[in-house]
Amino acid sequence: MVSHEGNMHEHALKFLFKASNNEAKYEALLASMHVCYALGVKHLRVFSGSELIVSHMKGEYEAHNATMMAYLTKVKEKSLSFKKFEIEHVPLSKNRQADTLSKLARSLPNGHPKSIRWEILRQPKITTEAVAWVDKSETWMSPLIDYIHDGTLPLDPKEANHIQKKSQWFLLYKGNLYEKAFAQALLRCTTPEEGHKILEEIHEGECGAHIGGRSLATKALRTGYY
Repeated sequence: MVSHEGNMHEHALKFLFKASNNEAKYEALLASMHVCYALGVKHLRVFSGSELIVSHMKGEYEAHNATMMAYLTKVKEKSLSFKKFEIEHVPLSKNRQADTLSKLARSLPNGHPKSIRWEILRQPKITTEAVAWVDKSETWMSPLIDYIHDGTLPLDPKEANHIQKKSQWFLLYKGNLYEKAFAQALLRCTTPEEGHKILEEIHEGECGAHIGGRSLATKALRTGYY
């Protein structure tokens, strides 16, 4: 955290609970907002390395699971504590200092640096029991599901013919659509939103390797998604 005068406050977190990469970034954002508020900050501008969080806050992406919805609600509530709150996405190359702090927090299991405020989180700052969300929006899967489920076809004859041919490679099981991939296990089909989250977790989650596009797509298939 850096003031207009250039005064710097470094703050590191260590979790004693499991958290995905996105959950960890939300926890870090909430912690920094709390510290800034305690320091009397009125105008807060956040530079985040998480495109997902920034898109959530700006309304460009919807939070499509209970955990992300709970975090988003918490951050929006906390942002009202400031007279002015802004958030923007920055690449890792412009966020090296924060990235270094996060690596430092992970690499020191027993001790901590004297010059940095150190905090241990024993549990998440959110609860998800009362949060529920159901995706009823139309996706690329909808025509296939309708046809396999009850024979419903699009009114356009060409589109109907396309769906009939394509459906041979898919099956519906317990409400989920699967692709009959050649010479391998069934692949669970996902919505674009689910796919974005899956790819992000594979790319930069707890076990992520920040791999390239082609390798990322291959790993998603091997994980069992279409």
